[in-house]
Amino acid sequence: MNHRSNGEAIDFEHDVPVLSVGGCPDDPWEVVERWMCDNVSHGVRWSNVGTLVTSDTGGVPSARSMSFAFQRHRVIFDTHLGSRKANDIQENAAVCVHFYWPEMRRQLKITGRAELLPVEEAEDSWRKRPASMDLVTVRSVQSTVADSTDIEAVRCEILSSQGPRKLDRPDRYRRFAIDPTVVETWEGDSDRLHVRWKYSRSGGDWQWKRVMLWP
Repeated sequence: MNHRSNGEAIDFEHDVPVLSVGGCPDDPWEVVERWMCDNVSHGVRWSNVGTLVTSDTGGVPSARSMSFAFQRHRVIFDTHLGSRKANDIQENAAVCVHFYWPEMRRQLKITGRAELLPVEEAEDSWRKRPASMDLVTVRSVQSTVADSTDIEAVRCEILSSQGPRKLDRPDRYRRFAIDPTVVETWEGDSDRLHVRWKYSRSGGDWQWKRVMLWP
């Protein structure tokens, strides 16, 4: 990490333009698309990995890092029905996902409501996954108590297999989408006057209100 890190966990090696007042788009998804392209051009690894925060009806939070896909105005992820996150969403659909790219000096936070998508979307996602991922997903009952012998049995099954083969999607494997209501961007600056923008919307339209925030 560059010595100009000023106490923040960010890297100033790359020369990355910030979202100035005159150059900040009205639509936050333009920012998301631009940043993801920048991540590719700068060789950022795992740029689609973020931290999803959910909470149950009692307000107890839970967070986990996982892979996401960006679609126009939506953030997509796959998980098991019956997992902690799926159960939380069933009780309380309000969620937040946070992405952090220190080498780009950027953070992205998206808040909204998660919804279960039609089973056809889960099937399409499953067909596109590498076959090497299938066995553990099929055998696992995510977030439930495990027995070490069951875990080792699956490990042995993987080691003894003649190579990955595509398996049928388990019914519990489903796809969710986050419908965003707030999008916040953060860009680190060496003088600690970090550039922050907050986009928010209400109702069913896609008219965003944009304000700048203090760092």
